[in-house]
Amino acid sequence: MYKEYFLPEQWIFPFEDIPRGKKIVLWGAGIVGKQYYAQLQTTKWAEQILWVDKNWKRFRSIYGEKCLVNSPSEIDKDDFDYIVISVSSSMCAIDIRNEIISMGIPADKIVWFPSQSKVLMSSNPYINRLIEPAYREFEEVIKWQPDSSQATFWYEKITDKENFVVPRLVVVLTTRCSLRCNGCNNLMPLVQRYTDFPCEKVLFWINNFLNAADGCVTLELLGGEPFLYKDLNKVLVALIQEKKILRVEITTNGTIVPQNELLELLRSPKCFIKVSKYPGIKRTEKFIETIKEFDISHLVIDDVDWIDPGPPISHGKSSHKLKYEYTKCGASYTCKTLLGGKIYPCARGASLFHLGYIQESTAECIDIENNDNLRERMRDFFLKDTSVVCDYCTITDSWRCIQAGVQCETRDC
Repeated sequence: MYKEYFLPEQWIFPFEDIPRGKKIVLWGAGIVGKQYYAQLQTTKWAEQILWVDKNWKRFRSIYGEKCLVNSPSEIDKDDFDYIVISVSSSMCAIDIRNEIISMGIPADKIVWFPSQSKVLMSSNPYINRLIEPAYREFEEVIKWQPDSSQATFWYEKITDKENFVVPRLVVVLTTRCSLRCNGCNNLMPLVQRYTDFPCEKVLFWINNFLNAADGCVTLELLGGEPFLYKDLNKVLVALIQEKKILRVEITTNGTIVPQNELLELLRSPKCFIKVSKYPGIKRTEKFIETIKEFDISHLVIDDVDWIDPGPPISHGKSSHKLKYEYTKCGASYTCKTLLGGKIYPCARGASLFHLGYIQESTAECIDIENNDNLRERMRDFFLKDTSVVCDYCTITDSWRCIQAGVQCETRDC
């Protein structure tokens, strides 16, 4: 069944962003690097290619004299135009970027295109934008729940093209946050009046959403800081019992340690916590220690650097540019966000609309309080290939790193 709906994945070199005839260093010889190198060779796009990897000795031991991978020490600071970081992981890319800069190479010569640049060799948007992302999300969940008795059921549900299975839905419970981070993707420091969405409304919206879909692989609870939401217990009880959801995920900064009643709920094999651990935020250690004591499934993300999304202003991007960036951004596949009874293209987009930076339109959100043709409207929305939200974000077109979790002193940071 897998082969019927999925074609081999391919990572496409960013030809639109790297001019022809340049001298290029490819840093990374994994899956992404191998495919980038093959495409550059086939198209003769680059005047010169130097392929490097920190594990070059391992490649040499495998391939011998035929090995094309070199040591990073071979890089001549002045004899190339771009270093293209050829990895899929943003955290790995940031580490590599920092290492390159430490070698005395200017940051403006370093290029990385997020994992979203992966493109399936299928012309079917339903496969590209729904089935394939849902399958990827399913694979990730099963890594953490390998004994899930529902694995076969969900596999068949996702890969049946008659079904409408959503890879991931982000649900904003509250705009309250315990931190005020500079460069917050979701613009929390700019919130003037906090909103705690009523529990009854939140569950009503989720119920409408699930009635219109055949399933949701991961339903993510977000804030602000979700552990500030007073009715989190009630929401969790309902979601744990919901058969149309495979995993309930909570994304937190780990500064609010839950009460025992909530911790017991979170021990459900259906629940998963992602903890962002920022430098200098000591309260997170107590949170991590507590969830370990309760044997709660979790992942700690050591966020040292972020990619800066930029200020919430229009950049005047063309329609072609908006489409290119939207399809390139992973958020357009796995970050549709429910806030205040409407589903938006991504979490940043939801905040942009909620805070009034962008005027709402039916093209940019779905009102799920209205059940009329909701399934069809949702499917069309999930298949769309552009959004005005990208005009207010620089993550995919201007990769600038900032230190994660630095606290703001004013509301305009």
